[in-house]
Amino acid sequence: MKPSNQSRPPLGSDRGGHEVTPGFRRTAESRHRVNDRELIIEVTTRVAWYADQRRWDEIPNLFAARVLLDYTRLTGGEPTTVEPSQIVQSWRASLGGLDATQHMVTNRLVDLSEDEARAADLYIMEATYRD
Repeated sequence: MKPSNQSRPPLGSDRGGHEVTPGFRRTAESRHRVNDRELIIEVTTRVAWYADQRRWDEIPNLFAARVLLDYTRLTGGEPTTVEPSQIVQSWRASLGGLDATQHMVTNRLVDLSEDEARAADLYIMEATYRD
C-alpha cells in the first residue's frame, strides 16, 4: 500500500499509509496499541452479542456519546452522526419482529490515533422470522 495523501491514513495502515500487522513490532507502544485494538474488537463483539440477546439497555454504554454510523453499503445514502439511543431505537424496531438473530462479525479493521478510534467490521446476520 502506498502512502496516502489524505490527512488520515486508511484503516489498516500506519501513519505513513503503510500496511501494518498489529502486534508484530515488539515495542511498548505497539503492545499498548494491540491492547487498545483488542478492547475495540471486544466492544464491537459485545454490540452484536447484546443485539442478538436483545440486551438493549446495555448497548448505549458501548458507544461514544456521538457515533458516525455508516450503512451506505446496506442502504445507500451518506454516513450520519447519531446518538447511541437512536441506534438502539432503530435496531429494536427492525429486529423486534424476529424470533432470533445471530450477528457474525469479521474483516475487522481498527484505526487508532491519539484521541480517536475508528473500527470497520463486516456484520453478517442470520434471522428467524415469526409466522
